[in-house]
Amino acid sequence: MRVNDRYQVDDPKFAERLWTETGLKEAVHNPDLAPLWGGEVIGLNSNIRVYRYIPGHFFDAHCIKG
Repeated sequence: MRVNDRYQVDDPKFAERLWTETGLKEAVHNPDLAPLWGGEVIGLNSNIRVYRYIPGHFFDAHCIKG
């Protein structure tokens, strides 16, 4: 269970800008980190979510079933 504020947008152009213009792409492509990803990282999902937590908000332990 979680209680927080969330902004969500599905925007491929915004995702591409985040990937290429913020240094994220360069940081992720660091050869020392390659084993963490389990494959080639090619970009970001276009469904971008931003969460904000203020006093009283929380992200509780949970189990994802799939």
